Amino acid sequence: MQTLTLENGTTIKVTNEQLQELMKSQKTESSIGWTPENGEMYTYLVKGNLIRTITNNNVPFDRELFEIGNCYKTETEAQRVLDKKKALRRIHEYMYKNDLVYVPDWNVSNDDYKYQIEGWFHTEDRPTLCQYFCLNNSKGNLVFRTEQDRQKVLDNCKEDLEIYLKD
Repeated sequence: MQTLTLENGTTIKVTNEQLQELMKSQKTESSIGWTPENGEMYTYLVKGNLIRTITNNNVPFDRELFEIGNCYKTETEAQRVLDKKKALRRIHEYMYKNDLVYVPDWNVSNDDYKYQIEGWFHTEDRPTLCQYFCLNNSKGNLVFRTEQDRQKVLDNCKEDLEIYLKD
């Protein structure tokens, strides 16, 4: 028996079976934390930018994919992840080709800001920006030595930033 506290503060007791049923009913279409049942179909990414759908036979190959998070409910979800990986790769290539790669020492707390592209600001439909001395809040290691370096990536990688950062 488990005790749950509802949003209104009320506590209720449920059996483990009831709790499992409740948790199943609350699942979304995201595959994060999802593992297909034995015999259930799932999709995964293959090298060479391919997407495959197979049956979970609970063999070592299946379990290895689950362990590294390469397991999706649908081809659409797998394609979205693949598109994000490709976009981040193109952003990193641009940074490398234009000498914008910066690997800061996060353990040194000094007065040097590290300029970051942090995420996506949905209400304004643009990347969110931040700068910190000693906190890496960047998604995808998009950290820059100067504001000007960060601006170059913002100006030249707009489409890829949107693909990578937008959910």
